[in-house]
Amino acid sequence: MKRTLIALAIGIALGLSFAMFAGDSPWLVAKVLANSAFGSMYDFGMTLFYTTPLIFTGLAVSVAFRAGLFNIGAEGQMTVGVMSAAVAGIALTPNMWGGSWVAVFACILAGAAWGALAGWIRAYRGGHEVIATIMLNFVAA
Repeated sequence: MKRTLIALAIGIALGLSFAMFAGDSPWLVAKVLANSAFGSMYDFGMTLFYTTPLIFTGLAVSVAFRAGLFNIGAEGQMTVGVMSAAVAGIALTPNMWGGSWVAVFACILAGAAWGALAGWIRAYRGGHEVIATIMLNFVAA
């Protein structure tokens, strides 16, 4: 926890120093950053809206790291999952019972299938997972 707070403080300090070198007031940048993220309940909700998928993507990467693999392709897996959830959401009417759950499961299955493709390349073709997942990121985009 202590290392995390130190890393956060260093990151904010570096970001504000870059703003100063760019000619902006670091205090104004910090104020705008804080007000934009936590200024109102709407702003805080939008902060959570944008960060939640990235947090879960980071958790997915940490699972692969614990297994000794490098899943650099989490961005592509998220992209494919989001696209499949959007297609499922468009195909099913929002008022349909369970339509949102179908979209969630479509997202999970599509992201898992995209990750399994990189796993198949490693297991059966001998490719390295880092190269395969980086290339699959561009294919997903």
